[in-house]
Amino acid sequence: ANLVLVHPTSTEEAGEMSQRAMAGLTFLEGFWDTLVAEWAGLDKHRIDKYYLLVRRFVAAGFRLLAEEKWQPKAVERLAAMLGKWPGGALSTNDPKVPDSLTYHLSDIYLDELEKVIETVHDEENGQEQEEEEEEEDLPLVPTLQLLMPFVDALATAKSKAMYDRIWSNVFEPLLDDTLRASARDDDSQDGSEDESEQDDE
Repeated sequence: ANLVLVHPTSTEEAGEMSQRAMAGLTFLEGFWDTLVAEWAGLDKHRIDKYYLLVRRFVAAGFRLLAEEKWQPKAVERLAAMLGKWPGGALSTNDPKVPDSLTYHLSDIYLDELEKVIETVHDEENGQEQEEEEEEEDLPLVPTLQLLMPFVDALATAKSKAMYDRIWSNVFEPLLDDTLRASARDDDSQDGSEDESEQDDE
């Protein structure tokens, strides 16, 4: 899976996407196409190893995008390869795409994205402290674009089990986190208003 990350950075321009990102994503697309095509023939006693392999490749894809500063075209291509019709891992109504692969991808997607974001954030903060440079804003993570294949899968899923799995593993946790963050913001604003009223008194 780390082969996604080892393509050298070229000095040549490659349009809106670096050549390193293009090469890594091409390798990643080859992995997904092969996995979807060969999944039905996997030995059921080794399925856990392939689930782990999927997790590693998802993490490597996110790591590549993070190292390339979330280039919009690169993010768009990753989303397109997962949701492409036919044959994408999130093509929920394609009979050639196994449901178990789609289920597993929805189970691990947010976890791996969060791990990569935390790792890159920690590494960049460590480099800034070592070099004693002024802190720069980290590039925003394009969460909506990364979730678009799941939005499409949710909108088109004919299976209730598939719909429920994607909703409960991808969108429900995001909504819960958003509500908790919103509640914390409201509490902090209420606290600051109380303090200002006391100061006025």
